[in-house]
Amino acid sequence: MVSTAAHNQDKIIKIRATSDVHGALFPKDYVSGKEYIPSMATFSSYVKQQRNMPDRDIILLDNGDLLQGDPIVYYYNYIDTSTKHIAAIICNYMQYDAFCMGNHDLEGGPNVYNRFNRQVDFPILSANIINSKTQTNYFTPYTIIRRANKKVAVIGLTTPKVPTWLPQSLIEDMEFKDMLETAKFWVKHIQQNEKPDVLVGLFHAGTDTSYNSKQDDDLYMTENASELVAKEVEGFDVVIAGHDHQGHNYTITNDFGKEVLIIAPTSRLKDFADITIS
Repeated sequence: MVSTAAHNQDKIIKIRATSDVHGALFPKDYVSGKEYIPSMATFSSYVKQQRNMPDRDIILLDNGDLLQGDPIVYYYNYIDTSTKHIAAIICNYMQYDAFCMGNHDLEGGPNVYNRFNRQVDFPILSANIINSKTQTNYFTPYTIIRRANKKVAVIGLTTPKVPTWLPQSLIEDMEFKDMLETAKFWVKHIQQNEKPDVLVGLFHAGTDTSYNSKQDDDLYMTENASELVAKEVEGFDVVIAGHDHQGHNYTITNDFGKEVLIIAPTSRLKDFADITIS
């Protein structure tokens, strides 16, 4: 459990973040038949218990790569396309506050991710995915969440390497921008216009900039820029990473002398990020 500073008289704020769930909605392995494995269903019971505790306010976030993996999401992606997507039903039931678009969520194509976007009750975030036709944000760049009389700003970013992995037909009308440059723009906008008490990065990207990059000194459009953004962009209190399935929980001192928590779950709800703001 980790804490960042934000004075509050009555309650603590608990951020719970999942990432890279990959369709593990129910507690059963559909291949082996094994039951009672980690899943959204088991996590939902925990979240419900947390919401009933009077000393805390809960913020629930997902960091992407939910819409690919187990057969249940495949069925709702491509077979039953007329009813509400099962992932949207579950996330709405659990009262998620925001979701960052992941590369595997885009893998299903526009019929899948646009449908999910329409059906959820919370914003889908990604500040660095641009509509190539309108040159506006394809998804919502950031959201403001109010808990315990505080303003928590959450900005979403998606690894910009997606066009190297997917055909253009799956990401039609999309352009991907560099995470670092995008964060600099939107953090300045948020600080000037929103004046949040806490700034959270929800980044579907790993932390190791040397992975799949041209060189360490050429980090433009790097796949895993979460730590880079936390270090070089002033203002973040917490950066929730994902994508690499490695699991992270450590603090860095950014270039402006402030400590920033970097935290990430692994995958398939074997764990989740647990952040306390007190």
